[in-house]
Amino acid sequence: MFFVADFPATIKRGQTLSVKLELSAREEATLLARGGFYQISGGNWVYVIDPATGRAIKRDIRLGRQNPNFTKCSKACRRAMWS
Repeated sequence: MFFVADFPATIKRGQTLSVKLELSAREEATLLARGGFYQISGGNWVYVIDPATGRAIKRDIRLGRQNPNFTKCSKACRRAMWS
């Protein structure tokens, strides 16, 4: 690890640290929380609420990149969800 400024005095040699690492630029995306839907559907489908009727409709989706908390919904996924 390299530091731009002086080495922080609070960090000791051999100490374990948690860091947030951003590997790409920020972008607008539809994110789905990881959890129940993924465990049940394997990430292949979701239920979307139709605003006109208030009823749930099952939609096939394709997922994109993921992190420990969220999964990015691909463009095809967004089209499937909102068409």
